[in-house]
Amino acid sequence: MNDLSWGDVPAWIASVAGLMAAGTFFGERRNRRDQHGGAISSHGADRVADNNDSGSIFGVVVANTSASALLDVRIQTRLKNAPQVAPIWLRILPPGTHLVRRANPGSMCAWEFARELLPTDKPFQPIVNSIEYRVIEIAFIDNRNQRWTTDERAILTRGGSQ
Repeated sequence: MNDLSWGDVPAWIASVAGLMAAGTFFGERRNRRDQHGGAISSHGADRVADNNDSGSIFGVVVANTSASALLDVRIQTRLKNAPQVAPIWLRILPPGTHLVRRANPGSMCAWEFARELLPTDKPFQPIVNSIEYRVIEIAFIDNRNQRWTTDERAILTRGGSQ
């Protein structure tokens, strides 16, 4: 006679379905974690003065392409003729593309407040191939309270100092 009863077949099916669900859950979790690689990017930017401007504008463009705000964002830069530049600190970086302008000399702060770049703004020239002006490191905390850092080659790693 057959040792396998019909009562065991549903149990086997439920076990296989449970294993498949667990595999899907952990795979999706890994994919969500890996999505932070494209969640934030930053580069220096410059806009040359035109007839309506009083001078050149230098700043850092920060793009948060995730669906959630990032917390405690720190951006370390290197600027020509300024070996020690205070990092840019943003408590909250909402989704979108933002500009943080370099403050005028003599200002109390090294950087101005971040503001969202709008489609109506004049375009900026990205500075992406310069040793004198570059983003050295970006560190942030995501919405799951995990710390992330990128280096000057934009390699994302979990952890790091904040």
